[in-house]
Amino acid sequence: MLGDQKLCTIGSIDENFLDNAFIAINKDEITRSYIQYIEEQHISYFRNAPSAEMGDTVPSIVTRHSQFDAEHLDGILRYLVGARAHLVNTLGIFPVFNQDAFYRVAQDFVVNKILREPYFKHLVKDTEPLVERSEVKDFPELLEARDLEEAKRSAQDREANQEAAKILRENGITSDVLLLYYLEGIARSEQSYLGNREREDVLFDRCDQFIIPFRKDGNHYTVAVVQCTQKDEQRCAHIKYYDSLGAGLDVKYKSQLAKFFLNMGFPKVLYSNLSKREQKDKYNCAIFAGFKAIDIANMHVANDERLLENLDADYVALFDYARCRIVEMLRESGCNISLSPEFTLLLKEKQRVRELQDECEGLKNTGSETATQSETGGGIFSWFGSVINKYTPYFGGAASSSQKRSREEFERDNMHEKKTTDKEDCILSVAKKPKK
Repeated sequence: MLGDQKLCTIGSIDENFLDNAFIAINKDEITRSYIQYIEEQHISYFRNAPSAEMGDTVPSIVTRHSQFDAEHLDGILRYLVGARAHLVNTLGIFPVFNQDAFYRVAQDFVVNKILREPYFKHLVKDTEPLVERSEVKDFPELLEARDLEEAKRSAQDREANQEAAKILRENGITSDVLLLYYLEGIARSEQSYLGNREREDVLFDRCDQFIIPFRKDGNHYTVAVVQCTQKDEQRCAHIKYYDSLGAGLDVKYKSQLAKFFLNMGFPKVLYSNLSKREQKDKYNCAIFAGFKAIDIANMHVANDERLLENLDADYVALFDYARCRIVEMLRESGCNISLSPEFTLLLKEKQRVRELQDECEGLKNTGSETATQSETGGGIFSWFGSVINKYTPYFGGAASSSQKRSREEFERDNMHEKKTTDKEDCILSVAKKPKK
């Protein structure tokens, strides 16, 4: 069958010459292509131009069980950091690193490059659109010709991707270096990609912390928060990694992170695994990655705020509220996102049930609690009751003075403070001192 044939024997192509042809690929070319892809994705999700309308961006509907996209996690982090004065100027946010997307972009870049080379002209597809099968189903000869052309084009695509993968390997562009290339490209770019919603121009050299989120295994989000310190004239980068499913960072990623910070002037690189299996579902990993990144960054600057604590109590209510709040954050940032009608109806139903329970149990109080509910506007969030009072001040929203609760009250209500302990503490790399 045509789909199983190797097309390099077509025409007058010299097979030996083709096999020996070497296409040089510069890592900067690949990195620029991926950064351009990130920019295009961001523009498609968020309104950047003053004249842009909400409908110009990708629409997203959030259900109770839907997963967020990488661009949503970027937006969450940019909003949360921008809402915190103690982080806004000194914490750099790398856009989500997606190795699969990076490799696809690199492969597409190489395919486009080789198709301009005469050696690969047999891989250039006919651009005339194929007729629909339904239009020629009553004409056997036309249908056969149409299907043969479709098979030929699929074979051309396959071989082009195989050649591109081969060229990437020949140039040493594999999973062993993609993260390193990405980090260097973002950090050394003349444009600022590390900023937040309140401050875009955050430069690498002015940061003492970095958030580096990952998209792994297709649709799972994790995060590394890197604390940069200097002691006894030695700069140190301490990587603290968190995965809500409890796993550690892949060895390849760990070594590339270490090499990146070594190259950026940090002779000592440490690694700690803070991962815990705290996620009880299959869809809230982006919320864990975004909120835990803020918790770890706050820990580094001795700030007591924690967005995710005491997850054993009110787990479902907390993440329902978090989804509602995230939709608000992203909409404020220009994202075309909204709650699904079903999720909204569920929240309203829960609200009514909670109100009835409060009335039956005599838990509704007047005075300050009534004033607080009046200020928050009630509505879709009021059914969360104590959950809202407990967590609202920590999500970066504009809470009134009566809504805000002190850290001492928060801790007293929760009986004890959960302290995160570092696991798998290790030194990844220490630059060797020159021999005298």
